[in-house]
Amino acid sequence: MTVFTREQAMLKQLMVFGMMLSFCCFARANPVCGGENTPVIAPPRLPLEQGRIEAWDISAETCLQNFPSIKGRLVKALRYADATGDNVILLAETGVRKQKLDQYGTTGLSKRLYARRFRADQANAQPVWQITDGVRDCETSLTAAFIPEALHVTDLDNNGVAEVWTGYQLACHGDVSPANMKIIMYEGGQKYAMRGTTLIRMPGEESLGGTGKMDAAFINGPAVFRDHADRLWLEYRTR
Repeated sequence: MTVFTREQAMLKQLMVFGMMLSFCCFARANPVCGGENTPVIAPPRLPLEQGRIEAWDISAETCLQNFPSIKGRLVKALRYADATGDNVILLAETGVRKQKLDQYGTTGLSKRLYARRFRADQANAQPVWQITDGVRDCETSLTAAFIPEALHVTDLDNNGVAEVWTGYQLACHGDVSPANMKIIMYEGGQKYAMRGTTLIRMPGEESLGGTGKMDAAFINGPAVFRDHADRLWLEYRTR
């Protein structure tokens, strides 16, 4: 059994007290976390070295009170730090809403998707950029959903500014046909988009869809962006 002297015991108690005090003060000082009742996320060491990106998945419910403009159910949240500072990406989806379309009782289904980037140190701030999309007035079967695994950050061109990637699928049809799919990337304020359809494979029949087309930003941008977008497209088009 280990025996502590009186001085060692007092020192140990002071160390424990100091750790508790530091944790409490940090929780209050971190604007993203909003206080004692939300998870604490270690802050990035800024400024970062050139070409270095740090990112963390965070609870979808973490600090929602700091971003009141978010609508719907949070799907995924990501915090990252790059040369622009400390940032939070939030993905949210509304529920499916049913509404009357005409005087004959025809009904339609609608669902919206929202992706927004905020500065993590600016509570209640407006988003730096946002994506709003979805399906409206669908009279058949509706699909509108993010691909949670597609949300990630890279620094493929090694300039210290993160590339933020996300993807989602949209459809309104009553048969077995491809859905629309989009892979969206932002580097700073520049948007890049790849749009097309999912791939449908049926035994004994020719495959349907599966191709995507890049916009001018991708075509004129770095080749590493196009290569990464192609890899994501092949990975998620069969979901």
